Amino acid sequence: NKGDVLETYYNILNIIGKRLKEFPNSKLVIVGCNSDIGIEENNIELSKQRAHNVFDYFVNNLGIEPLRLKLEFRNLPLKSANKN
Repeated sequence: NKGDVLETYYNILNIIGKRLKEFPNSKLVIVGCNSDIGIEENNIELSKQRAHNVFDYFVNNLGIEPLRLKLEFRNLPLKSANKN
């Protein structure tokens, strides 16, 4: 169920946000990626949007200082899973 998956992702973000609050000197790099196949192939704009959505959640919902968050974008992650 898509709702269950989204709830899991939000729970993960909430845990990370809690840890950022517990360790106020820590910083986080948010890396937006895509699968680089089909409609996502070379779609850096999608990767940017994904990273910005996570950034906005941390800042607007969890109160994390924006200067503690760095954004990066790419197609595949540095260590990507097999496309098949």
